[in-house]
Formats: sequence, C-alpha cells, structure tokens
Amino acid sequence: MSEPTHQSIWNFAPILMLVCSVTACHLIQRDDTAHPPVASNSALQPEDTDISKYAELCRAELGFVGVPIAPLNCLDGGEVALQIDGMEPTDEQYKLLSEGKLGCDNPSWLLAAGCLNYNFVSHRSITEDVDLALVCRSRYYTTAKNRQAREAAYKVSSSAADFKALYYFDSLGMIVSNKKTGKTCFFDQVDPVYGGFIPFPDRIKPPSLEELPYPKPIGEAAQDAKIKSEVFEITPTKTWKSPIQMVSIDRCTVCHDSGPWKHTAWIPDAVKIPPNPKGVPLIAIGPIFEPWRVRFEPLGVNTDPVVVNGKSEPQRCTACHSIGREFTCKFFMNYAAGLTDPSIMSKRGSEPHRKRTMPPQSDEAKAMNDANFIKDWDDKFLPHVNALKRCCDNPKFEGCRTEPL
Repeated sequence: MSEPTHQSIWNFAPILMLVCSVTACHLIQRDDTAHPPVASNSALQPEDTDISKYAELCRAELGFVGVPIAPLNCLDGGEVALQIDGMEPTDEQYKLLSEGKLGCDNPSWLLAAGCLNYNFVSHRSITEDVDLALVCRSRYYTTAKNRQAREAAYKVSSSAADFKALYYFDSLGMIVSNKKTGKTCFFDQVDPVYGGFIPFPDRIKPPSLEELPYPKPIGEAAQDAKIKSEVFEITPTKTWKSPIQMVSIDRCTVCHDSGPWKHTAWIPDAVKIPPNPKGVPLIAIGPIFEPWRVRFEPLGVNTDPVVVNGKSEPQRCTACHSIGREFTCKFFMNYAAGLTDPSIMSKRGSEPHRKRTMPPQSDEAKAMNDANFIKDWDDKFLPHVNALKRCCDNPKFEGCRTEPL
C-alpha cells in the first residue's frame, strides 16, 4: 500500500486540529475548581476591561497597526451543514436529534454540543503573517432550516422572528494569530447577538443602514424596537465580552492546546483555514490571560520512535501535528483516529472511512472494503496512536516527551 507523503499529510493537517472552533470552549463541561483567580481590580489595565483597548494591544503585538479590517458578516462564512446519512434532516429527525435519540454524520467536537445546525466559519488574511477566523454558532435546537431556507422565509414574511432566525447567533468566537510569532488574541461572546455586522473590536462607530448586509431589516423586523437597538446601535462592547469576562467564563486554550486553529473533519468543506505552523509557540496576548497560561500551559506530547511490526518508526502523528496535552490528548486525537465518537453518530457517520480521518487516505486505502481498511489502519497507525495515548495519560512514562509549544 502506498503511503501518503509527508507533504500530503501536512496539506491535510487542518483536519485534525476544530471550531473549538476556532471555537470557544464554554460548551465543554469541566471542573474549574483549581482555576487560578484573575487579577484584582486594583491591578487591572485598560486592555483587561475594555475590549477596544485589548484590540489595540492585539494590533500592536501581532503587527497589523493601521490595517483596516472591514466588519464581518457571519453568513459570508461557510455553513457547516448538518446531515444525516448524506441528507439534511427532516423536522421529525431534527426533533429526534434534539432529544438525543438520533445521530448525525458530522457532530461537533465540542462535548456538550452534539448535532446542532446553523454554524458558520469564516477566514480572512489580515496581512501576509496574520490570519483571522470567526465562528458563529447556534447552541440550541431551534429549526432544521439552513441559511437558504431561513433567508427565503424572511423575504416572504419580513417578520422579526424570521429576521432573528436568519441573523442571530448565541455564540461567537474570533481568533487572530500571527503565524510567525505565534502571538494570538481570542475574542468571545456567549449571548444572542446580531451576526450580520461583526465589527473588529476597536471599531466604535455603529453601522449605517447602507453598511448592513442584504437582506436588511424591513417591515416588522425594521420596526421591532429590540432589533433596532441591537442592529443599529451595535458596538464592540455589545458584540464582544471584555477580556476579564472572557478569562473568567472561558478557557479557550483547553481546546486550542496545539495552536490557534482547530478543525473537525468537515470544517474544510465549509472554509479553508491554514494549519497550525510547526515549531511556532502559542502565545495568548494580554496579562489578564495569565490564568490560562498557568493552568493550561501550552505543551505538546511526543514519543520516542515506535515499534511497528518489529521495526522502529518515528512517531507518525507528530510528524505534521503538535499534540496538545489538554483536550487534543483527551478527546480530539481519538475522534480524528475514529477510535471514539464525539456524540451519537448516524449510520453514514459511523463508516470507518469517514471516521478515521487521519492520516489522509491514499487512493488505495479509499478503495479498500471496511474490514481490510480497518486492519490496514490498525497495523500501520494504531501503535503510534496508542504510544501517544500512553504519554497523554502519563507524560513521565518511558519513551514520552513533553515539549513546549
């Protein structure tokens, strides 16, 4: 069987690394009892409490001072479609999903999220060295309609409810990162917010009607007092949590433990986000994020060469990826290897060729039947995964190495 080349695996690197998202990890249940306290109010700096000041700090630290950043529209991103056996869910299937009685092809890797729909991911290159990614999520089961169906409904009704169904999201996560230095800024929101106009957090000016995306508020939606306030008076403080709020409610580097960018196997179908650069540190900007750095120090797990079929081989998984010791170790590595499921899976989602997304499958592997594919994969790659899992469980185990990111 011909093996994927190192370059082909590198090109596939985003597949292993999601929207915790680029994704906020507030959907993940965990014990925060040992989390270090944030700085006292007397020690706070303006960039700790003012999101616009924090954005200015990010510009300076990451190297894009003076670069204009147009507001983002969640709906300009790629929609991560919800499917069951290759089809969009019916209303009845959607109800069963919400009750946990049915699985889907492409569940979220966020542990408490399951098979939610209406999620968008955007990527923008700010400079040659600086990338921005935005994820807009719906965290609750509302309607099975996709963007096209929601937009069609709003154009017919112009109702406030249909406008909100089209444009409102209850979870935003934005990451800006310098691929050369590893300096990274996290922005977060976990309350309902209008997603048609997401200002970069240092823009103070509210939008004009001309700046709003089409379809704009019309009819009942235009007259709704709450929509008028939330859309036409939108500001950074309404769109984004302050850094001190974010560090108190979220732990972004638990998921983003291998670098700034995370991907599920289906994120690339929606948008192309660059892979995490090898050998570049992950540096969360801002003194307020010291609790993250203390409790979730960005460290990678690696192993000595692994014996496979009587021969010693360099660790394959870390040839292209860093394996962070937090949730990549605990969950995401197993998801990418198809060894455990992130939630209930559909019949199609449980197919071995779909579950085992790493490493990238050669044409020969794709042509194998399920039994031969599983055996071939287990023979070649399972020893490498198991070696990493042992080191994730016990970094001091013989043959294990812990490496700073």
